Amino acid sequence: VGRARLMSGRVWYQHPTQCWALGSVAEAQGTTVLVRDADTAEMTELPLEDPKSGEASTHPCDPSHMENLPDIAMMNNLHPAPLLHLLRRRYLEDQIYTFTGEILISINPYMDIEGLYDIPDMEAGDVGEFFLSQRIPHVFTVAERAYKAMRTNPLRKNQSLIVSGESGAGKTEACKRIMQFLAFLSEGYSSRHDDRAAASGAGAASATATATAAAAAQATSNIEQRVLDCNPFLEAFGNAMTLRNNNSSRFGKFIKIEYSRGAIVGARMRHYLLEKARVVSPQSGERNYHIFYQLCRGADPATRAALGLDSAPERFRYLGSGGTTTIPGVDDAAEFEEVVAALTDVGIPAGTQASMWRTVAAITHLGDVDFVPGSVAESSAIADAAVVERVARLLGAADVASKLVTREVRARTETVTVRLTPAQAREARDALAKAAYDRLFSWLIRQANRCLESDHHSSAFIGILDIFGFEIFDVNSFEQLCINYANEKLQNLFNHHIFVMEQSQYASEGVDVTSIEFINNQPCVDLIERKPAGILPMLDDVCRQATRSMNDDKFKTRLDQAHKGTHRFYGSTRQHNEFVVAHFAGDVHYRVDGFIGKNNDSLTQDLRESMQSADDPFVRLLFCDDPAAAC
Repeated sequence: VGRARLMSGRVWYQHPTQCWALGSVAEAQGTTVLVRDADTAEMTELPLEDPKSGEASTHPCDPSHMENLPDIAMMNNLHPAPLLHLLRRRYLEDQIYTFTGEILISINPYMDIEGLYDIPDMEAGDVGEFFLSQRIPHVFTVAERAYKAMRTNPLRKNQSLIVSGESGAGKTEACKRIMQFLAFLSEGYSSRHDDRAAASGAGAASATATATAAAAAQATSNIEQRVLDCNPFLEAFGNAMTLRNNNSSRFGKFIKIEYSRGAIVGARMRHYLLEKARVVSPQSGERNYHIFYQLCRGADPATRAALGLDSAPERFRYLGSGGTTTIPGVDDAAEFEEVVAALTDVGIPAGTQASMWRTVAAITHLGDVDFVPGSVAESSAIADAAVVERVARLLGAADVASKLVTREVRARTETVTVRLTPAQAREARDALAKAAYDRLFSWLIRQANRCLESDHHSSAFIGILDIFGFEIFDVNSFEQLCINYANEKLQNLFNHHIFVMEQSQYASEGVDVTSIEFINNQPCVDLIERKPAGILPMLDDVCRQATRSMNDDKFKTRLDQAHKGTHRFYGSTRQHNEFVVAHFAGDVHYRVDGFIGKNNDSLTQDLRESMQSADDPFVRLLFCDDPAAAC
């Protein structure tokens, strides 16, 4: 930045707490600049360039930077400083939504804003005339754009919306609002067709059209209500208290809202990346999944006694290891009642619910099964027989104790029983707990889909992807690597569509455009996934070796040897057992402790067969080889 330009007016300057703030240059000498803050008049001396990034410490302020623009793309001389300033000003004025081109930025206000989600009058206009025509920054505008594109495309092209952000950013709430407005648009479509049918005459065709439109409107209302009915049990089994969010979704979900013409006729849900590791090892300061605490505190005394549970969940290792079992302002017992009511509303009978609670209780008790060295070298024994007997009774699997301390290796002509060390037995125990919970959750998703399905033929869908945002914690483990890898792939897809494909389109049309520079995250994606030396392929290779000498530290050594000197991977200066990945959103320190165990959570064939032959039909259903049959 030239000295004359620096002295010419207001500038944005790097601020210690606000990232960037507005000021004016008072003096520029040599390699430093003295800036006077526009609000406080406080003087700050800065180097002309940031010593780490090499970027200028100041940036000229354009008049457009001070306007309350609904779309960041309308701003001149775009830079992170005015972008952050605009978002901050709008947020403080309860304008939590801002466009940047076709992308909507949302900042969670952590409170209700009066009138923000008021639905317009159905008679106000047709699709495209509510929020979209005025280009109001709002989730309703995004929903309306997707709906209009689906309806007006001759091929009824499917649409998808990606809702991404860090934990607590408001993703789940945004998805609920999108579905709310899509339901409104669907009802409006059905209502208008009903009116047109009535106006066309009183013949049989008119009566049929009227009945069809009325049925479509009722279906829309029913689907919206059914989605709401599923929320209590999906949140109970899929959400948990984390350091940043008391009700954090620990799974990603893709909801397909199915349409016939412009009316909603059904919906389907798929889930991704359920955080199974939380079942056996919640992080410090966090809870396990809500349902464990709700069952302990909300079940009646007779049920609790039959399940061997206690109203003090901290007494169980899986539930108390995070160091906290309560959420301020949340009544787990009352929420359990809501879960039971929701399960009943979607048609899950009391007997099946009782089987669900036995499974949840069995997982709870599995955490208290421990092992001691056996009488034979390299073997183990159950430390407390009473605990494992309770697990066996709840699952209906009498042989679970023996299957936890041994496994059978089958050769062509013989079967050999191999004893497990205490450490290996604990891995088998945790693998069983995670597998049982994962299959129970998948079964619940299938019940939700059964509730949402429709007999009507669908011609198109609008998909809503609600997925974890990028995660950077003080301690990051295997779960954060998986979540951040998913976000790298989404960013890669975004880059490809917004930059690569757009430029290719211009080139194919003979338009001479200057190539747009963007941060290409493909090297980071390759670092994580490319075979054979990517982080995940290498981890899989280590797990397949299954040697007792292989451990997390040796895996870390292999990573260092394979990627030393690459610009996306480097060693941590904080801990010897950490490595650092330079993600598109920032550098993340990953601690390798537990990587092998968390990745190698596959259930032994012996334990799987034990569950498949259990006396409890529900347990057999969960572990059957055909998941689609488990309904």
